[in-house]
Amino acid sequence: MSQVNLETEERHDPIEVILVAENASAEFGGESILPLHYFVRLHRRGVPVKLVVHERVREELAEHHPDLMGSIEFIDDNWLQVGLNALGKLLPLRLRDHTVLVLISFSTARRQRQAVKRLVSSGFGDIIHQPTPVSPRAPSFMYGFGKPVIIGPVNGGMDYPPGFKRLETRLEGLVLKLGRQAAVMLNTLIPGKPNAALVLGANERSLQALPDNCSDQREIMVENGVDLALWQIPEHSNSNEDRVSFVHLGRLIELKMVHILVQALELVEENIVLEIIGDGPEKDRLETLAQELGVSERVRFHGFLPQRECVAHIQSSRALLLPSVRECGGAVVLEAMACARPVVATNWGGPTDYLDEACGILVDPDSEPSMIAAFADAMKKLAADEHLAKTLGGSGRMKVERDFDWNKKIDAIIAKYSTLAGK
Repeated sequence: MSQVNLETEERHDPIEVILVAENASAEFGGESILPLHYFVRLHRRGVPVKLVVHERVREELAEHHPDLMGSIEFIDDNWLQVGLNALGKLLPLRLRDHTVLVLISFSTARRQRQAVKRLVSSGFGDIIHQPTPVSPRAPSFMYGFGKPVIIGPVNGGMDYPPGFKRLETRLEGLVLKLGRQAAVMLNTLIPGKPNAALVLGANERSLQALPDNCSDQREIMVENGVDLALWQIPEHSNSNEDRVSFVHLGRLIELKMVHILVQALELVEENIVLEIIGDGPEKDRLETLAQELGVSERVRFHGFLPQRECVAHIQSSRALLLPSVRECGGAVVLEAMACARPVVATNWGGPTDYLDEACGILVDPDSEPSMIAAFADAMKKLAADEHLAKTLGGSGRMKVERDFDWNKKIDAIIAKYSTLAGK
C-alpha cells in the first residue's frame, strides 16, 4: 500500500476543522481514501485538523502517518455492532450492504457525533466536514454543534441501465425502493443534511438525488481527485513488447461486469492480454470462464496490489478497461488518465463525468453482447494504433491536471471553509 503523497504547499490562515468519516484509508479503496486525502493535505497546509474515524483503520494510519495520530479520535465497535456484523455474514452480499451494514454505520455515526460534541465543547473546531458516506440519501448525524457543517461531495442516485435491470433482485429492489421513500423521514429524524450549512454534490445527478428536505445550500464539487505525485506519466514506453496489455482495476463483483472483458478477449488478436487487479466473489467464475473460452493464458489475475504496483501496471498498459454498469464515481478512470493512458468505459454514471472522445472511448450499455463486441473493437483499435492511444492518453493527462488535481481540490475546500467560518 502507498500512503497519500505529501508535498510542500502554500500555508493558509488557520481554520480549525473537524473531519468525520467512518473510514479513512488507502487500503480499503473506494470512497474511504477521500477523508484521508483531506486529512493529511489539510494538515500539511498548516490547517489545524482533527479526524474522527473508526478504530479499524488505526493500524494503517499508525504505520503510514504516525505524526498525525495525536490528531485522530478513534471509535470502536460496541456490542450491538458486533452482533449485527455476525448477522450480516448470513445474508446475501448486496442485501447485507443495504441493511445490516447501514445499521452498523448508524451506530458508529451516533457515537462520532458524541465525539465531535466533546471536541467542540473543549474549544476546538470552526467547521465540521463530513466527506463520507457519499450516498446522497444517507442521513447525517452531524448537527447541533453551533458550528457550520459541510457534507459531501455526495455522489449517487444511480440505477442500472435498462438492459441490466436483471442484476437487481426483487428483494434488493424492494429494499432500495423503501430506503429511497424513507429518505425524507430519516433525514427529518436525523437532520444533519437539512441543517447543513452546505451540501456538496459531485454532479447534478447527485444533487437531484438528495432528499427533498435537504438544505437548499447546495453546490457542485467533483468528488474524486488525483494525487499527481503518485499517478504519473511513465518515463519509458513499452512499445517494443510483443504483447499489448489492457488492465482492469477494481473489486470483482457482478456489477463491475468483468466477465465482459474476458469474453471480449476471445474476439481479439492473441497478442492482447488482460491484467485484472483486484479480488472479490466473482474471481472463481472469471477464472473458470477464461478456461472455458481458451483464453486463460492471456488473463492474469493479480489480486489486490499496493497502490504503487497498481500505478506500474497502468503505466505499462495500453489502456484501462472499465465495463461497470453502476459506477457512481470511478476514481480509477482519473488515475489512468493521470498516467496518460486512455480509458474504455461504460457510457453510464461516473465515467461520463470524466471521459469524452478526446481522452477515451465510451461504450453504450445496451446489452451484454453489444458491450462485448464494443470492448473487443476498442481493444483492437488501440492495440493496432499506438499513436492514437498516446494522443488520447495525453489529452486525458492534461484534463486531469486542469480539473482533478487534489491540490486544487484542497484549495477549493479551504476557500469554502473560510467563507462559512467567516475567516
